[in-house]
Amino acid sequence: MSCDTTPSSDFEPIICGADYAYDLEVSEIVSPATTATAVNLTGATFRAQLRRTPASTEILATFTPSLTAPTLGKVSFSLDDSVTALIPATPCDSGWSHDVFVTLADGRTLNVVPLTYLSVISRNSR
Repeated sequence: MSCDTTPSSDFEPIICGADYAYDLEVSEIVSPATTATAVNLTGATFRAQLRRTPASTEILATFTPSLTAPTLGKVSFSLDDSVTALIPATPCDSGWSHDVFVTLADGRTLNVVPLTYLSVISRNSR
C-alpha cells in the first residue's frame, strides 16, 4: 500500500480520544536586522485546521489557540479529547493536512506553520 503524504516528525501524533496540544513561538527577521525577534501576538487572530487534503472542503478539526506569552510570540494550539475522538485515523504512514495562519493587529497575515501532515492514531482502550 502506498501513501500520498508523510507525517511530520516535528509533531507528536494525535491520539483519538485524548487531548492534544503543541506550542509555537512566532518570530521574524526584519531587515536590516540579522536575528529574529518575537512577534507581538496581542490582538492577533488565528486559523489552524486539520483536513484530509489541502483541497478538501471538510474540516476534520479546528485547533483552539491560547496565547501563553503574547508579547513574546508564544501561543499554544489544542484539541480536546471530544474533538480528537471524532477524527478518523490516518491510513498507513500518512497524515491529514494542517497549517496555521495568524492575522496580526497591524493587519499583516503570516503563515506560521507551513503545510504539514499530522498523523492520527486510533485508540484501543475505551
